[in-house]
Parts: sequence; structure tokens; C-alpha cells
Amino acid sequence: MGLSKRYGAEVAVRQVSFSVRAGEVFAFRGPNGAGKTTTIKPGKSPEDQVRGAE
Repeated sequence: MGLSKRYGAEVAVRQVSFSVRAGEVFAFRGPNGAGKTTTIKPGKSPEDQVRGAE
């Protein structure tokens, strides 16, 4: 199961999953509003409703 994040009825991120091994360089690119920050910084409080984050 990948990471999913909603803001009300709006789906910001749907079933995203990836892995980065130690020593690898990772880049996450995309246009404004694409969900980059939402994906990389999952919420830390229960009301954030982040599913799949471990």
C-alpha cells in the first residue's frame, strides 16, 4: 500500500510508494501543486489523515 493524502474531498496524493537505498541520490521534481511536499513530509498528527506512512 502506498501513501495517500486527502484534503477534504480532494485527493492530493494517491498510492505513492518508492524506496531509496543508503548512498543513493534522490530527487523529487514536479510542478507547483503536484504533491511533492505532501509526499515527502507526511503529517505527524492524527487529524492529518495520512494513510500508508510508516
